[in-house]
Amino acid sequence: MIPLLAGLATGFAFIPPSAGSVLVANMLNVDLGVMIAVGVPVGILSLIFAGILWSKFIGKKINTGLPSNIQEVREEEEANLPKFSTVLCIILVPLVLILCNTVSEYIPGIDAARPVLEFLGTPFVALIIAVLLAMYFLGKKQGYNGEQLKKILDRSLKPTGQILLVITGGGIIRWVLQDCGMGNIIGPALEKSGLPLVLVAFLIAALIRASVGAAVVAMTMAAGIMAAMPGVADLSPVYLAAMVCAINGGATAFSHVNDSGFWLVGSLLEIDEKTTLKSWTMMETIVGVTGLVCAVVISLLHRRVDKMIVKVILGTMQNARKLVSIAESIPCDVELCYGRYVVNAKSMLGVLSMPEFDEGELHIHTDNEKECEKIFFQLLDQNLIMDTGDAVKRSIYDITTLVRS
Repeated sequence: MIPLLAGLATGFAFIPPSAGSVLVANMLNVDLGVMIAVGVPVGILSLIFAGILWSKFIGKKINTGLPSNIQEVREEEEANLPKFSTVLCIILVPLVLILCNTVSEYIPGIDAARPVLEFLGTPFVALIIAVLLAMYFLGKKQGYNGEQLKKILDRSLKPTGQILLVITGGGIIRWVLQDCGMGNIIGPALEKSGLPLVLVAFLIAALIRASVGAAVVAMTMAAGIMAAMPGVADLSPVYLAAMVCAINGGATAFSHVNDSGFWLVGSLLEIDEKTTLKSWTMMETIVGVTGLVCAVVISLLHRRVDKMIVKVILGTMQNARKLVSIAESIPCDVELCYGRYVVNAKSMLGVLSMPEFDEGELHIHTDNEKECEKIFFQLLDQNLIMDTGDAVKRSIYDITTLVRS
């Protein structure tokens, strides 16, 4: 049973469209396609360590009989089970639809199909399609009539109310923590500690999980605290997806007697508390720690760089020449950005190829404050700084810590 439970735990924690991963991803504004791309390999590694290797080890140490509910399964019911390939395809349908929606934004020449892919890739629509396919292929095709299908769906929906209640309660706590300034208190204190943000996220979630017990509450509270920390909103999508894995890993680990899942597994498998701690708790902790290790590795690959971002005016060939001339005098990389378009600001041809020629953002890769100040005043002298409101003017000259994509 450990491999099955490990699969459920990893799927819930890391792979959309499960409730846990979607919940935290939405709170940190992570695209679900990016979350799937990061979460699937993390989930596979967690399943290997917790579901396969750990089950082989602990299976030799613990000897328990089959639960009575498993013994009562009749052989003819086993014979009517659907094919594994059918079940796998139905599970993959929402994942593929969500990924197609994400990838379609970066594929040129499919403007006509993009609205359709965006609609089908919406999580709720993708899940409804998967449910309808399951009702047909796993229900009607297996000989179930309408009344039997209704009873199955009724039983499946019963736990939904409790899940929604826990998620709502956790969300309310999250907003209380965020509005009372908890993130601004914890954020600077943890930043001074020098710990990576993914490790901070894991520790917060793990502490809440160990003290409160509910994984969803730990996820929502930890995500709320991390979302309120300074600089988190400017992190790259991949880094934020790694942070989601760290949060959900911490919220999965250390399941013990204050966790309803602990007692549910013990009662279903008909094992005592000591055996549940040895098997279930250790398995959950391995899943969480594996998620943390993967998140740290991803965060190290996406190292931080300092970047000066300045909003500039173009509009004329003369301004374009001035901008290129200043960019050529800068010893580091300089990019001109407009939306998803990025060109080399030291190239006149690149600057002229921008789809919007009136304005843009100049990204200068340097952390030298004196160099930044010099560049800023050069742009100001040439009247290339965008003339906007006072609030924007104060933030125009901003050296921001970002993550390399």
